[in-house]
Amino acid sequence: MKNASNIGLVVLSCDPTTEQDFRSALDCNIYVNRIPFVSPVTEENLQAMQQHLTDVVSLIVPEEPLDAVVYSCTSGSMLIGNDVVAELIHSVRPEVQVITPSASALNGLEDVYAERIGLVTPYIESVHNEVVDWFEGNGISVINSVHLNCTSDYEISRVSSATITQSAIDVSTDVDAVFLSCTALPAYNIAGDIESKVEMPVLTSNQQMIWDLRRMLNET
Repeated sequence: MKNASNIGLVVLSCDPTTEQDFRSALDCNIYVNRIPFVSPVTEENLQAMQQHLTDVVSLIVPEEPLDAVVYSCTSGSMLIGNDVVAELIHSVRPEVQVITPSASALNGLEDVYAERIGLVTPYIESVHNEVVDWFEGNGISVINSVHLNCTSDYEISRVSSATITQSAIDVSTDVDAVFLSCTALPAYNIAGDIESKVEMPVLTSNQQMIWDLRRMLNET
């Protein structure tokens, strides 16, 4: 990967996980700005980030060229809409590639030929159901699902590896892959271990964005 590549990373103000995963995995320049988010993680609070997105992106090293801007919120990108996210980002950084976890999730599921998934989310039931509906609306059947009923990124970032692993095992029957949703969930570093237990692809929000960025940067 080219060291000169520049990535703008938009992270929720309360997310302690995404930036660490990106910096540990990517050999490029990562410029981070935080977008205001107030707990709890509800549909209304997730959609409210839309009003801040252009201002936050415009403050990411304004004079520095960027290869991509990442909006790092899985459920937020689903509720706001990836087309809207891209339009808002392009209004202030018109030349960049736009990466979101939900779009990257679809790319990853296509890569592993997965049409039937087991879904694990850390969200409350209503947000979890929005994620299920989003996947179903994009041609992915959610056969089994578990939600952990966390109300804040503080809680989400402290879900134990044992809980994530057992939840993945619980949803892994009669599916092609397991998807672990949420950029704040500490799942990136344990996905490989879970794969060895469930014997199928295990995808996470941050993992899929990182893979998409690697592909994009290696092509430029």
